[in-house]
Amino acid sequence: DCFWKEASREEKSTFFPIYFWWKVTSILPLRPNECVLTPRHCVRKDHIGNWLLTIRRTKRKGTIQATEYSIEKDYEKHEYRIPKELAQEIVEYVDLTNSVYESDIDVLFCKSTQFSSLGVLQTSDKHYTRQNLGQCLWHFYEKILQKRYGYTIPEDNILLNKEITRISLGDTRHIAMISLMISGGSPSICRELAGHNDIEIGAN
Repeated sequence: DCFWKEASREEKSTFFPIYFWWKVTSILPLRPNECVLTPRHCVRKDHIGNWLLTIRRTKRKGTIQATEYSIEKDYEKHEYRIPKELAQEIVEYVDLTNSVYESDIDVLFCKSTQFSSLGVLQTSDKHYTRQNLGQCLWHFYEKILQKRYGYTIPEDNILLNKEITRISLGDTRHIAMISLMISGGSPSICRELAGHNDIEIGAN
């Protein structure tokens, strides 16, 4: 949040996928592949002024995911209410990247802004992938958390002052499920939001 308040337009266009991933998947337990398949125009207002986010949820629960599968066949769209501030950030990102956006499938994130600003070689994929999101997170740790804010990443799990652990893309999904359960959510709601077939998976 501190970084986002002071980030430049270029930094926002580069690291927006991390901002979106953190804000959304730490509350709504999406899988990383579901996160990167969020549609480009994913926000709208309903008839009473609430902002709604459209995301894709997999129908292939419990299997290895790949964006090469048919999106229309293997994913279905769901809408969730989101805060106005997040909706506005999404709209601003789309506007900011429209002139350079290219993708062979309908996804929110723009590859070219990330690759050009980070000096990373372009991959052969014609759309934003989970690998791209992981790469963006790695650069966020290196360029922002470590170089700008002075954090270090220890080799053990004991954190001292100005130390931070490295988390993976799937960790926020677990954070979301744990937060839901300790705030009074039922295992059945956890199963539904996480997209599990078995209620015991979320409880475990």
